[in-house]
Amino acid sequence: EGKKRVAVIGGGLIGCEFANDLRAEGFLVDVISPGKAPLDRLIPEQAGHALEKALANLGVTWHLGNTVKAVDKRGSGYRLTLADAAVIEADVVLSAIGLRPRTELARDTGLEVNRGIVVDRHLRTSHPDIYAQWESSVHHFASFNNQFYRKSVEYMQDVVGTQPSKWCAGCHDH
Repeated sequence: EGKKRVAVIGGGLIGCEFANDLRAEGFLVDVISPGKAPLDRLIPEQAGHALEKALANLGVTWHLGNTVKAVDKRGSGYRLTLADAAVIEADVVLSAIGLRPRTELARDTGLEVNRGIVVDRHLRTSHPDIYAQWESSVHHFASFNNQFYRKSVEYMQDVVGTQPSKWCAGCHDH
């Protein structure tokens, strides 16, 4: 009640959905993300910039290429200090930074590792007798990767309001 300023840490799919939904409800929204563009891990940069522009047109304020250095309690709200020394005042802070698996043990034992432990559709690792749990793995099979890509494109179409060819000439290649 009475909270109107929201800082969203993370410019991935969840952070962008938060920003879009919160703006639709009349909240003032700042999004802080280390990436050059929103959804930078899911879609080409050009498409991310189209989303950035569409959400900015709705009133979302972007702090791209930046990270949060400190979050301090201030009265009934918070003060976020960014790596570039910018300061954001917010009533609510939401973290949408995702998960980052710890892969050191897997790498040390010789398993193939990328952003997580590389698995097939059965969660089998590069060793035929070792399986990984879902949260610690990176899925290198088409149906999983395409599912996240399709979700990102559907979200982009909802927000930007046009077909991918209008905001990203090469998006169909992914």
